[in-house]
Amino acid sequence: MYFALDTVVPAAPPALWWTIGLGLFSGLNLLALREIWPHTPHADDWFLLLGICCFVLLPWLVARTAGRVAAMLQGCAWRIVWRLASWGAYATGAVALIPGAVVISIMLTTLLLR
Repeated sequence: MYFALDTVVPAAPPALWWTIGLGLFSGLNLLALREIWPHTPHADDWFLLLGICCFVLLPWLVARTAGRVAAMLQGCAWRIVWRLASWGAYATGAVALIPGAVVISIMLTTLLLR
């Protein structure tokens, strides 16, 4: 717990917190769509698009955070573990980027052409 609060949280870039916040905002708006947006017919599509964008960005920002944590550590073994976590997150981001970009472009084109 102390490691997370003293090392990981300060290493997280502000864009990570914005992405998490916007993802939660999008999810909560999708859950309460009928109550909050009753007269906006395409609000669900826009909030879904925002959630997908956050989902695509998240692994890249987690990888950056893991890289920053690895740079702050003293022990060689823990530095290697955090570097491997960073590389794994970058690989996950690369895999999620291709279908994510296709879905985002299709949804954005559909929403803008309505």
